[in-house]
Amino acid sequence: MREREEKLGRLVNSAMDAIIELNRNLNVTRVNAAAEKVFGCSSQEIVGQLFTRFLSSDSRERLANLIIELDLRPEGERYTWIPGGLNAQSASGEAFPAEATVSRFDMGREPFYTLILRNVNARLQARQKIRSLTVETEYLREEIKELQSFDEIVGQSEPLARVLRDIEEVADTDANVLILGETGTGKELIARAIHRNSHRREKPLIKVNCAAMPATLIESELFGHEQGAFTGATKKREGRFALADGGTIFLDEIGSCL
Repeated sequence: MREREEKLGRLVNSAMDAIIELNRNLNVTRVNAAAEKVFGCSSQEIVGQLFTRFLSSDSRERLANLIIELDLRPEGERYTWIPGGLNAQSASGEAFPAEATVSRFDMGREPFYTLILRNVNARLQARQKIRSLTVETEYLREEIKELQSFDEIVGQSEPLARVLRDIEEVADTDANVLILGETGTGKELIARAIHRNSHRREKPLIKVNCAAMPATLIESELFGHEQGAFTGATKKREGRFALADGGTIFLDEIGSCL
């Protein structure tokens, strides 16, 4: 029995998911190493505590209802995946979403419950990053199609030399820059030169043609929208400002947005 207990202990402690054993009152009776890491405290600080302190109010009620449901099930069917997971929090109060399953077993005549949790925060953040990068990639592909051979600013006149000096002066700052000029004088070329000479050069330069945006969609284009925010919003979309985070945004024909 000692050998089996040691083997079971090694198995539980080697699991990557947090495993918490609860008694009928939902007090913690055992946790594994992963649970200590997830909740940010040692087993001595967790064992004996009411587990609901690590859950949000709605998740406490959900877990309590599921346990009542498990108690009514026949032997061999006392386990369930928790739809929607639980909203948990660490000992320091940091909240995180968790996938979870709960099962019941009896020892003697006493019921115990095994709760298995997986912090999905990192996965959600990774999905958000992938979604953001996908949108950014699609945007940059559109930009590449539109670009022509504007790789250099060509000219030696004194007015152009002053413009180039101004570009060098302002590029290293985070100041907003107003570029004035008639259509076709190369305002976008100047914006690209500022971006290329700035500390933001490794991030994208996002171009927004304000004149081409309908007034009703300006807010959505610039700041994004959630799925279902309006008719035609079939999926969440990042705004142009979010895409330009850490980089540069060029609001062409900005007077049209005012």
